[in-house]
Amino acid sequence: MLAVVYCVAKLGLLSIYAVHTQYVMDEYWQGGESLYLRDFYATYDPVKTVLYTYFFAFARFVTNTSSELMRVARLQSLVLVFAMLALLWKTWRHALELKRDEALFALGVLLSFSNFMERAARVRSDHVALFFDVAAVAVVCRGNITSRWRAFFGGALIGLAFLSTQKAAFAALAMGTAMTITLLTTAGIRRTIITGASCLGGFLVALGAYALYFSGRGFNSVIKPAMTRPMDIVVNAETYYPNMRYYVWQTLSRNWLPYLLTVVGLAIAAANWKRATPAQRFAMIFSVVFATLVFTHNQPWPYVFVSAMVFLAPWSAMVRVGALVRIVLLLALSFSFVRNVHYLEKDNALQDAVSDQAERLLAPADRYVDGLGMITTRRQAGHVWWDGMAIQRLRYDASKGIFSDFAPMIADQPKLFILNYRVLGVAPILRTLFEHSYVRVHRNILMSGVQVGAGETVFAPRWTGEYALYGEGARLAIDGVEVRTPVRLMAGRVYKLRLFAPARRPLFLLPAELPLERVEPVTAPPLELFDGVYE
Repeated sequence: MLAVVYCVAKLGLLSIYAVHTQYVMDEYWQGGESLYLRDFYATYDPVKTVLYTYFFAFARFVTNTSSELMRVARLQSLVLVFAMLALLWKTWRHALELKRDEALFALGVLLSFSNFMERAARVRSDHVALFFDVAAVAVVCRGNITSRWRAFFGGALIGLAFLSTQKAAFAALAMGTAMTITLLTTAGIRRTIITGASCLGGFLVALGAYALYFSGRGFNSVIKPAMTRPMDIVVNAETYYPNMRYYVWQTLSRNWLPYLLTVVGLAIAAANWKRATPAQRFAMIFSVVFATLVFTHNQPWPYVFVSAMVFLAPWSAMVRVGALVRIVLLLALSFSFVRNVHYLEKDNALQDAVSDQAERLLAPADRYVDGLGMITTRRQAGHVWWDGMAIQRLRYDASKGIFSDFAPMIADQPKLFILNYRVLGVAPILRTLFEHSYVRVHRNILMSGVQVGAGETVFAPRWTGEYALYGEGARLAIDGVEVRTPVRLMAGRVYKLRLFAPARRPLFLLPAELPLERVEPVTAPPLELFDGVYE
């Protein structure tokens, strides 16, 4: 009974996390990339495989605003977590032959991991892939391990995971290793080759179907990037993201008891290798290989550990102790609720406020820039994605006098910039772009426009459209000619503005019909929108 109450309470907190807690940077891009469904591999080559985008596209069809879309996408992730837990339960109970109370204890251990609670319901391609990974293990384990059709469908599901994110290569390696060793120890070389080939065939069929679906510019133009584009991260990640091993220490120190239970359980299971069923052997090897790859990966972001925890957790049930000891262990694990409740303080109110404000300032066809896609209902100018790698590359190119990467962005005429840490990271390079072209209308928003004061003001718009004067009534001259606003101004030109009489309050020339009652000069520094998202 205690285990049931414990798990229900944890799942309730997880549900609150899904709609309440702070968004991480990548969630915006991955939740909003469905904007580009018709552009994939045609006018836009995505950084990673994009099957996950079709899952989160549902949110776009049932919402009207960016913040609503993100909440619905989080709820989709939550549904995915519950479906995954149901699959795990079935697999633990039948394939691993865990009793009901043992499976409940294992579920409690999984829900005790802070990483799982804080990251499992995120809007991430990794968690869509993890669902396919769990489904693949369930298909292979819950039947005859030598079945060619089970191996084929298992391989196809791993292929779907890979098509959601290339990190699923970990699962492919774990699947191949587990299947090979299990079959060699139970079925012989011939059956190993046949079943292994069936698994590989399922994987290749999934990749082939994906490439054919997106083969507008040729089969190779789809497959090659999927295989080669992540290699720069694999080879150079520590250059772009130093001190990443900190997150390994972070998860181990915060979750030492759950990890200890899983490691001890795995050791007990390994000691009983000869008595283990083929399904148990397969799951054991898969868990060890997968977790090893996750923890030794050179980009161990906190959300990555979720996938390892899912496959490690059931082995905690192998620590077969009496009911009283199990109750004591659950009570010890219940101290994780302290962190769970504390984590609720990390809400997304500020992020939503900035996103909503920026969204209201943009018409549906307008482009903006923030380097990560915080407005999921609008397209970013030039498809910019300024992660750590991109920022370092842009800085290096700028030091050599190369600014060509900014050309597509400028050509798309961004109407607005959101001043998050990524834009601020390249702001010194963009100083000449911002100067005389954009003005702050919010602590975190730069809008196409200029403050008009005494004397002559230079305005070099980067956005073509209707501009109006915001502030108390005043007469304005552009290039020496008096005009009535709104007036249409063209990007790429330089205009000289002058007031006929000094204004009592600051005046701003901004895009017409903005939902702004009053515009005041903004001098306070930008707010931190992603403060401690991995802490």
